[in-house]
Amino acid sequence: HVLFSRYIDGRAGLSKLDTETGRILDYVGDENSPMYPSVAKNAGMVAFEVENTRSRMRRVAVAGGSEAVYGSERLFDSSGSNLLPSVSPDGSQLLFFSDRSGDPRLWWVDQRQPDSLRSFDDLLPVPRYPPMWRADSQRALVIGRRVGDAADSVYEVEPGPGLATKLPLSDGQPVHAAYHPDPNRLLVTADRGEGRLGVTLYDRSRQPWRALATVDDVAAAIPDAHNRRIVLAGMSQQNILSTDLDLKHARTID
Repeated sequence: HVLFSRYIDGRAGLSKLDTETGRILDYVGDENSPMYPSVAKNAGMVAFEVENTRSRMRRVAVAGGSEAVYGSERLFDSSGSNLLPSVSPDGSQLLFFSDRSGDPRLWWVDQRQPDSLRSFDDLLPVPRYPPMWRADSQRALVIGRRVGDAADSVYEVEPGPGLATKLPLSDGQPVHAAYHPDPNRLLVTADRGEGRLGVTLYDRSRQPWRALATVDDVAAAIPDAHNRRIVLAGMSQQNILSTDLDLKHARTID
């Protein structure tokens, strides 16, 4: 057997893999997050760490130089962790992940109205990348799953009405998604099996969606509309690449 720790429904837990059958048995704990298991060789025992650190968000003024850091403001403090803040392009809204309510959720606030803070209660986000906003600040993309789902999916959230819509993707397990400058296109990075990641450019103007281009060995893809390119984070090579807006002509930047 192999004992390991992984994220299950947004929280770390211990799992055991039977190497002969390929079956995985999950040992889901309580509110703790067991990590880094170490198995005793001559006894049926295992030691592990419990992750209880807390991450907080701060607003820092950068125009005043290094002195401004000491005057930073803590945002939405809580007994839980607040992670991966994502500000809308127009600067008015904020999406972030937090377990302040006891379980991991996606939270939204209109920064002009602090009492507007609320969560998407039925969506368990994956705290790997921050939400990706659409240019008009009306919608955003989040990777996660609803309670009871077996796998993660790409969700398009509309913070105003509080909606989260599962997008019709079938290409592996998604790990990152981003809006393309063309509103009829979408970029999705997904696991293609055996830990291999790649990004696909989709045409979402028809059903089912049509894959227009793919690039393998990519961990994330971010459109750069100003320079008419897509910037890619390589996976195995740990490099930065770019393509044109059609996801063609890849070249290494750094």
